[in-house]
Amino acid sequence: EHQAALDRGIESINAMIEAAKSAAPNPYCVIFGGPVLLPQDTAQVYQRTEALGYLGGSAVERFPTAAAVTQTVREFRHVSRAGRKTNRLGALIGTSPAMQQVFETIRSVAASDAAVLILGESGTGKELAAREIHRLSHLHSKPLVSWNCGAMTESLAMSELFGHERGAFTGATRAHSGRFELADGGTLFMDEVTDLPGSVQASILRVLQEKEIVRVGGEKTIGVNVRLVAASNKDFRELIPNGRFRLDLYYRLSTVVLRMPPLRERQDDIPFLVWELAQEFSQKYGCAAPRIPDSSMGALARHPWPGNIRELRNVVERVFLLGRGKSFSRAWFEEMFAADRAVGEKLAPVVPPLLSLAARREKLQESLARHGGNKTAAARELGVTRKTIHKWLKH
Repeated sequence: EHQAALDRGIESINAMIEAAKSAAPNPYCVIFGGPVLLPQDTAQVYQRTEALGYLGGSAVERFPTAAAVTQTVREFRHVSRAGRKTNRLGALIGTSPAMQQVFETIRSVAASDAAVLILGESGTGKELAAREIHRLSHLHSKPLVSWNCGAMTESLAMSELFGHERGAFTGATRAHSGRFELADGGTLFMDEVTDLPGSVQASILRVLQEKEIVRVGGEKTIGVNVRLVAASNKDFRELIPNGRFRLDLYYRLSTVVLRMPPLRERQDDIPFLVWELAQEFSQKYGCAAPRIPDSSMGALARHPWPGNIRELRNVVERVFLLGRGKSFSRAWFEEMFAADRAVGEKLAPVVPPLLSLAARREKLQESLARHGGNKTAAARELGVTRKTIHKWLKH
């Protein structure tokens, strides 16, 4: 019932936005009220409408309506001074040139069925971009299935992607539809696709070529028609030469490459993002969105943000809990940044020096001796592929 009410509310919002567009070419739309009760409800409003701001649900009940409206409009005018550029595409936010390029690419590619490869550091919004590609496409009424490929064994990845039949392996008490089947007719988003084992990469390539799958333990072919959107935070220029990712699959996935910029390359967007997060946490914690002094915003703009928007979200939520509606303090931010830097320095991995070919061959011979000449076991221990092992042995 709640989702049905939310769906009706979103339909009303879209109708009002269309009416506003007929009156003015580029209206700024802020929505008040409606059946939004949970943080994920707000996310749906932004993903399924073109609203540029929202205040509703319990926030309207906690604060005098006039004061809430006045504060929201004042803050909204502040962040919309950047001009007439669209500062939002669904849940993606930004007026920086980098984000405007992202918006343009998403709008262009959404109209096609082309495979899209989204590249970017952790926390830059790769999944949000995938959701916008699906939302703006002609497949928007079909399923969007998301799957994270990280830390998957070969057998588990095959079962998750292609499904399995009853009795295919111990514990398979019933037939299971894989992600390709679930996404049939729609979009399959595969995050951290570079983590997939090589044999699974080969199977995905066959599916993309033949548009059919066979479940694990089955014999029947099942036709699937899926638009594939993949993402990774790793560098293919390093993975492909080392044999860790198939070049032919890369070509299949990268018809269009979309790069999500890190936050340090789009510092002009930080005020927009902070304001947006402040509104969200105002609803979540039941306190008015605090004033954000220029000194505090300056401290945020100077921070390098290694964790990108995920780190920014964490920081804003922490100061919300500390202040409970009080004005953001620059000292709070600087203290948190110092603590995070200290933790990061202690946890930073020690990068081993590059080994010469002779040293690599020596390590390989030691590993082969330990594993009785088993090249597969040696490759697993050394973190390389069998193909790399053969290269080392030839030179």
